[in-house]
Amino acid sequence: MKGLPQKRSKNVSIIGAIALKGLISQYSILGATDGLTFEAYISQKLVPQLWEGA
Repeated sequence: MKGLPQKRSKNVSIIGAIALKGLISQYSILGATDGLTFEAYISQKLVPQLWEGA
């Protein structure tokens, strides 16, 4: 089969949050995202960047 990639790279998960002001926060990890990873993103990366009323 011509034209198909022979080697595959590792998966990268990207989580991000945007607002009218622009990018609030982003996070990328190798592999899949599970509930614990998403919860950690929310509490450690997103919430500290939020402003009053967001």
